[in-house]
Amino acid sequence: MPLVVYGSSIPFLQTCDFGQINIRAQAVVDASRYGKCTILDSECDELFKHAKALTSKKS
Repeated sequence: MPLVVYGSSIPFLQTCDFGQINIRAQAVVDASRYGKCTILDSECDELFKHAKALTSKKS
């Protein structure tokens, strides 16, 4: 795995009521032989906030 792209954190997704596996990106990076990580958390967080709002409207 030459690159890990880190988006929203698991704790953030849990606050949006999205079920996720409980593994942190840093654990994946640490297990990689390349150790490269790109962080896109603010961009991803906005997408999940929008998804949560859409889901709430359907209920």
